[in-house]
Amino acid sequence: MGFTAGILILFGLYLANLYNYLLFHTLAEIFSIVVASGIFIIAWNSRRVLDNNYFLFVGIAYLFIGGLDLVHTLAYKGMNVFQGYETNLPTQLWIAARYMESLSLLIAPAFFGRRLRVDLVLTTYALATFLVLGSIFYWHIFPTCFVEGVGLTPFKKISEYIISTILIGAITLLYQKRKEFDETVFRLLVASMAITIAAELAFTFYVHVYGFSNLVGHYFKIISFYLIYKAIIETALEKPYSLLFRNLKQEVEGRKCAEKELRKAHGDLERRVEDRTAALKKINEQLSSEIDERKHVEEQLRTERMKLERYFENIPVMAYNVSFDGRIADCNNVALRTLGYGNKEELVGRPVISTLYATDSQEKAKLLFESWKKGKKIKNEELKVVTREGKIIDVLLNVDAVFDENGVPIHSISTHLDITERNQAQEALQKMHILLDDTQKLAKVGGWDYDVKTQRIRWTEEVYRIYGLSPTRYDPSDLDQDISFYNQEAQSIISEAFRRAVQKGESYDLELPFLSADGVEKWVRTVGHVEMREGLVLRVFGNIMDITDRKKGEEQIRLAQKMDAIATLTGGIAHDYNNLMSIIMGNLSMAMEEAKPGSDLAGFLNEANIASCRVRDLTHELMSLSRGGAPVREVGSLGELLKTALDIIPAGSGISINKSISQDLKLVPYDRYKMGSVFRNILNNAIEAMPNGGMLTINAENLRIEDGTQAPGLPLKPGDYVRISIRDEGKGIPEEHLEKIFDPYFSTKDMGVQKGMGLGLATAYSIIQKHQGHIGIDSSPGIGTTVNIYLPVVESQSVEVDSTSPE
Repeated sequence: MGFTAGILILFGLYLANLYNYLLFHTLAEIFSIVVASGIFIIAWNSRRVLDNNYFLFVGIAYLFIGGLDLVHTLAYKGMNVFQGYETNLPTQLWIAARYMESLSLLIAPAFFGRRLRVDLVLTTYALATFLVLGSIFYWHIFPTCFVEGVGLTPFKKISEYIISTILIGAITLLYQKRKEFDETVFRLLVASMAITIAAELAFTFYVHVYGFSNLVGHYFKIISFYLIYKAIIETALEKPYSLLFRNLKQEVEGRKCAEKELRKAHGDLERRVEDRTAALKKINEQLSSEIDERKHVEEQLRTERMKLERYFENIPVMAYNVSFDGRIADCNNVALRTLGYGNKEELVGRPVISTLYATDSQEKAKLLFESWKKGKKIKNEELKVVTREGKIIDVLLNVDAVFDENGVPIHSISTHLDITERNQAQEALQKMHILLDDTQKLAKVGGWDYDVKTQRIRWTEEVYRIYGLSPTRYDPSDLDQDISFYNQEAQSIISEAFRRAVQKGESYDLELPFLSADGVEKWVRTVGHVEMREGLVLRVFGNIMDITDRKKGEEQIRLAQKMDAIATLTGGIAHDYNNLMSIIMGNLSMAMEEAKPGSDLAGFLNEANIASCRVRDLTHELMSLSRGGAPVREVGSLGELLKTALDIIPAGSGISINKSISQDLKLVPYDRYKMGSVFRNILNNAIEAMPNGGMLTINAENLRIEDGTQAPGLPLKPGDYVRISIRDEGKGIPEEHLEKIFDPYFSTKDMGVQKGMGLGLATAYSIIQKHQGHIGIDSSPGIGTTVNIYLPVVESQSVEVDSTSPE
């Protein structure tokens, strides 16, 4: 099947030649360039695990050989890329590339079993390529290879014979090292070099670049590169142990043979010492019983100590070992990192109360530790600790006692759970409620009046403004027309309320959504009162208030409350789950130490350990979500970070980038890692939304908000902000999903294909909130989605920001 396909491809190339020789030549050269690039990619990405530097050297060489072939292709007569050059230019580039290829194959066997300095090899080839191109294009000192109307120069023909001789030498050296190769790989490499020699000889006869000899030579080159593709690329992908890890494979096979011989020798040795062992058996039995018992006790003590140490270090909160006299005996790395100490020696031996706790919490801490000494449990007591730099952190204190054999407490394991962010979130929520109340107080109200007798209705000017209408162009007398702004459900509600007011004298108070005449979605509160006389309704009057901003604020509060509740639940579960995983991983680690290397049991334990590590990573992600991603801030411009994040867009995705980043973008205090995670999450969503490509628009600009009019409905204080807008041309998000888009574990992705976890935007929302910013999404199905991020700038562009926030 493969042979037939090859014949058909070659025949197709022949037809391309008949149609247009330049097309044939370009296809042939592109094939060799792609193969050369593939060899480099395979070798480069396997360089850290390769046990044969021959392929790494060849891979680097073919990167630059492919480069010269690419320039040769573009320089070919008829391509019209390099103006002013004739046939001599592509011929010179051809000779230069073949010299580089043959010399590389000749030198490559020298790197079997030798260390290869990749940086030196890359530099050497880059310099050689530069000199070759410079001698041709700049200095014009490269020997002439082709004369128009005459044909090949002696230099070119002699060079082809020299190149063929070098390739023969390369084959000879390769044959001497044939044991270093898989047999199939060796044969394909030799065949490739032999066909290359045939190609070079064919190129000594042509007198015209479109001639028959040139055609044959390129056929040979295609076959040559196909063989080296089979030898390196296909083998590396299908049978990596035959190419990339051949030495490892041979070593494993040799080790198996050695182990077989060793087992045989061991059996003979066991039979020889069996008789001698019998004489010492009785003595050994007496000693072994005592030794085994002692080992068992020691092993239990060692295991328990290791479990305690691992639990102590792996627990994701600040942990301390406090002696009975109130001094710090030990602490874990989380405590050191959070409190800003460089090593444990700076804390060990110091009084725990005066060292850790803020002044206004020391008295309470004394009472709690006195209670612990009397045997009382300490659980979730809120205190304040102070870092080395004087920063105050809110914590929950829990104390577990360690007792001696008589039940007397000798020291404690104390933990501090950082609740600073939770308290800050509660304060922010309270401020949001206050802001919402102020907004309601300042809201503008419009009035209306309906005369039952005349059946006419009048509006104040503010009502027109709310509905987006002009008083000179709209007459509100038609009641049916007055409610046409509302959807069908809202029309039914307000019609029924108004009917009951007119007929039964019942007042109403409604909150309804509608679409204003200028196309803006709004919410209004409409209140109706009734004036009656002698049991008859004379008029219905009331007011209309635009509550759009309040509704949006309530939505922000709802989301913040949901995030806080879910974060608390997630954090508690993840915290306990992480503790259990620490115990599981500790036991797995000790079990792996006892398991025989290479045994099935060791393999099973290793797989379990890998799965446990993945569970631990997921637990840490859930814990990070529960904490909201405490930012470790630095002052800088978001422009460079945004440009770096764009690197995740894969080449060939069909996505075009329209980028507009303000040159005078103001400085923002931000956590580089977490803000990078926000950008990557949003860009990944945009990429997935445009599987067939499209335009991705990025804007970064300064924004001044004076009184909220420039950002209506956003929970932002007046001041200077940086706004980042990321817009895609994807399928958009349905309106019914927008209000849930930031909810944890909510995803619109196909779980069977894209495996959406629903944590990306929830984590991004939490991170932006902790930066005192805001993130919002506008989307229209079939048009696309825009994500807007607002972040406050530093008041003074030279101010330094504390970067010691706890992790």
